[in-house]
Amino acid sequence: QLACPLDLGCHSVSKLTINHIQVNQAPKGRRRTYRAHGRINAFMSNPCHIELFAEAREVNIAKAAAPAEAQKRSVRVLRRLVNGASATKAVAAVPAQ
Repeated sequence: QLACPLDLGCHSVSKLTINHIQVNQAPKGRRRTYRAHGRINAFMSNPCHIELFAEAREVNIAKAAAPAEAQKRSVRVLRRLVNGASATKAVAAVPAQ
């Protein structure tokens, strides 16, 4: 339910970015629930107040560069590395795929 008032110069809700979120505890609600055999139990509620502050930003944020593809190693190579063999020996021992 984020509204975009026109007097602030915002024409589209999609251009808004959220810059603050805060959740506060509200007063607890007490009601009664009536049970069988004349019993009455408390029926409590724990409401909260949620604040969202948003502002219109015109700055375009560049997408981060994709990380380099990690070198894929077979299970055999990883076992040799764990057992103490050097990486070059382990890679040389595995045939190319």
